[in-house]
Amino acid sequence: MKKLVEYIIYFFIFLSIGVLGLSSYRLFQTYKAYSEANTLYTDSSQEYTKEIVEDTSTSEKIDLSGIIVKKRPPKEVDFKSLKELNSDVCAWIYSPGTVIDYPVVQAKDNSYYLNRLVDKSWNANGTLFVDYRNNAFVDYNTVIYGHHMNDGSMLASIDKYRKQEYYDEHPVMYLLTDDTCYVLQIFSGFVTASDSLVYNFELKYYNEYKDWIAYLKSNSLFETKEEVEFTEFDKVVILSTCVYDFNNARFVLCCKLVDINNI
Repeated sequence: MKKLVEYIIYFFIFLSIGVLGLSSYRLFQTYKAYSEANTLYTDSSQEYTKEIVEDTSTSEKIDLSGIIVKKRPPKEVDFKSLKELNSDVCAWIYSPGTVIDYPVVQAKDNSYYLNRLVDKSWNANGTLFVDYRNNAFVDYNTVIYGHHMNDGSMLASIDKYRKQEYYDEHPVMYLLTDDTCYVLQIFSGFVTASDSLVYNFELKYYNEYKDWIAYLKSNSLFETKEEVEFTEFDKVVILSTCVYDFNNARFVLCCKLVDINNI
């Protein structure tokens, strides 16, 4: 009997060691993935982009519904070199003062970049990507997806737009393509289901587009400084990331696409 008790004790000791070892390995793998992704995207920003420094007192500014922004891109992107790395790159998104400073890609499906970095290496962080159904930044509604990583990277920080104070500090982002720079004028943010009306890619007519815009505005968790107006020529970009309020919940950040060159 004594021997049996000893065997049972040893069994649970070894089992505990095994569980601890497996947990440590998984934790190491997670940290390794975060580190590799952060290194790649930091290096990519340094290699392929260049921040533009100018005299803020003399730079031309524009008023977007009460939000004052400079009428000049905040950075330049070497899309030629970036597309040599990956021809799927279609844009670069940048949010001053936050971690969002990433290339954006578009593939033939919505699965490929869920677990691949911009250099196509395997990594759980993935890459920000445009929905494959989109004619990117031409459709009324272009959706960009990104993971909600526990280290705060990728699109995790858009969840902070639940609070008015965060919107007040970060009312715009920038989206750069190889031919222009857009201001992403943020006008709504909220939690929604993964199959909600937010993900409507069939908007063809202005009347249904207006109703859809009204739906986005009515659900917002923050208020904009002034009403953001839309015409039939304006487009929307939506940033979408997973949240855990309920099963298949998403936090979406809705932005009016404003071409700096056309203001």
